[in-house]
Parts: sequence; C-alpha cells; structure tokens
Amino acid sequence: MELTPDIRVGRSSLARGPPPAAVGSVPNPCRLPPPSHSAPATTPRSEPRRVNVKELVSNVSAYTSATECSGAMSLVFRRWATKKTAGSTKNGRDSNPKYLGVKKFGGEKVEPGNIIVRQRGTRFHPGNYVGMGKDHTLFCLKEGHVRFERNKLTGRKWVHVDPMAGHALHPVYVSGSTTAADVEAQL
Repeated sequence: MELTPDIRVGRSSLARGPPPAAVGSVPNPCRLPPPSHSAPATTPRSEPRRVNVKELVSNVSAYTSATECSGAMSLVFRRWATKKTAGSTKNGRDSNPKYLGVKKFGGEKVEPGNIIVRQRGTRFHPGNYVGMGKDHTLFCLKEGHVRFERNKLTGRKWVHVDPMAGHALHPVYVSGSTTAADVEAQL
C-alpha cells in the first residue's frame, strides 16, 4: 500500500489518527477506542489490532441503532428480554344466558303450564289463574288469554289469564246459597 500525502494537513492519510472532535460534541459510541499502545514510527503501514469482545461491547450504548454506527465494526445490537412471563388472567370467563323476560304477551292464547314470564324476583306478580314457581317464573293455570295490569297507585304489575270458558269460582269460595250441583255444572 502506498502512502499518499494529505493535501490539507500535510501528513499521510494512513498515519493520521481519528479526526479531532468538535467542541461540546458527544463521541460516537460505535467507534473503536484508540489503541492503548502506539505503533512504531518506522513501519510504513499499520497492522490490524486485535480487539477483544469486552472492548467492543463496553463502548456501545444500549439504545444505539444501525444508522448511528458509521464504523466498519458495528457488530453489537443490544436488546433486553422481551418474553412476557406466563401470568394468570383475570378475565376469560362468561356465564351462559338465562333467557329471562316475557314469553307470552298480552292477548296471546295460553294453555295450562305455559310459561308467561321468566324473571329474577317479582317484577311481575301473579294474578288470576297465574301460578308462580320457586324461581319466580309465572305460568298459566287455565286456558285463556294473557292480560297485563298495572296498579296506578303502587305501580305494581300483575299478570292475569282471562279464561276461555269464563270465570269459575273454586268450591271453597262458593257461597252457601249455591248447591254442589250448581258448582259442578259451572265446572
């Protein structure tokens, strides 16, 4: 390799060291540190210096990118662990739907055993010919048509079934003037 003189400074281009740093500038972390021992002045060309890994890694910032490193030996890209730890999740559960609500609306024909309303608590109260199950389900006791009623003073809602054959009194509620034959004729 032939030494070519540097026109600006008057020194050879191979013998010159790193360019002088500007005042107040931060040194590039990707550049290799200057050699600890100087090469003898009698050798015209410099031998490649052995550099251990510790010297390469110790001078590189943890957050440097490839564009910041202009040196020929930009080998190290430091990254931290990105694997998430296996933790438990607090979500991921759901309950099955309960299918609550009104099943038979006002004016619909119902038969004994038909469910009129499925509810939690007594949002609707059982009225005439309507029974209530242990889970507050309202069901029909006699064939007829559904009727919803709301009390104006209390705001309570009642569900009634108007029977197809007309109202029939239970024998317990029959007054003493009617006979058992009249009651059986009504049924």
